Amino acid sequence: MRTSGKILSRALLVLLLAAGLPLGTQARPANPAPQTSVARVEQWLKDTGYQYRSTGTGTWVVNYPRRGGGNWPILVAAGGDFVVVGVVVAAKKEMNVTSEMMFKLLRLSHSLDYVKIGFDDDEDLFVRSEVKTKLLDSLEFKATVDRNAKAATTIYDEIKAFIE
Repeated sequence: MRTSGKILSRALLVLLLAAGLPLGTQARPANPAPQTSVARVEQWLKDTGYQYRSTGTGTWVVNYPRRGGGNWPILVAAGGDFVVVGVVVAAKKEMNVTSEMMFKLLRLSHSLDYVKIGFDDDEDLFVRSEVKTKLLDSLEFKATVDRNAKAATTIYDEIKAFIE
């Protein structure tokens, strides 16, 4: 009888705990809603001190100083849970695309870390990074922007002989 009493009390305890869990979770204050990617990027842009302008909801252009004068227009776009940072290195109409240029771009694609080199739908040459928002803070966001600008400079320097 003692054994069945222990089993019954344990079963009752388990039922009470199980029944109390949903009530306990409802009674707790809700966690504040996470900041959207757009709000986070807006804050990071303010934190970096870059000169930038909004081009629409969730899109910005950062004026990144370029060696020798001028700026790289760094494009920033915030999605649901990601951020895209990129720059057009050269427009299609400016490039004389040859197999030698393509070979240089492939070599650069191998040597430049954390960026993607490619041709967009307009056949303009770009460099960009896509990063999950949860992996970024203002310092890593700034590093991502810097990395894209430096990669654009490296790419431009390597292929400037093919740009008119």
